[in-house]
Amino acid sequence: MTVKEIARPRDDVVTATPDTAVWDLAQLMEANSVGSVIIERDDEIASIVTDLALEIVAKQQLEDLTAEGVMTKDVFTVNGDYELFDVFAEMDENNVRRIPVEENGQLAGIIMLDDMLAVLHSKMGNVTEVVIAESPPHPNL
Repeated sequence: MTVKEIARPRDDVVTATPDTAVWDLAQLMEANSVGSVIIERDDEIASIVTDLALEIVAKQQLEDLTAEGVMTKDVFTVNGDYELFDVFAEMDENNVRRIPVEENGQLAGIIMLDDMLAVLHSKMGNVTEVVIAESPPHPNL
């Protein structure tokens, strides 16, 4: 299974620019019920701002702060052809739950751990329960 089979499309991604006020970012997140905003500069992915960053900002009440001040400094992206388990590894290695998807240098969507797990769960159905019930106990489970 690849990223493009699971990722939310570009039209579902909430975006802003680096000069967007953090308060506006928070309102975008709330209005769209999302946990992140992709920051674009000149139609290219510049970074990502997550709900965690805004929680920190809210506690400090920094009124003049913009997206540039809270966005991830070294954002990484994945291509739509990435395999699902490679994305899991990237998320684990980078301690993130959301990754922008890029095609030809442009934002194509976003892949989120929550969606990946939901898709895997729906694909697996009851098969997992049957396998576990009929297999000897695994030492790591």
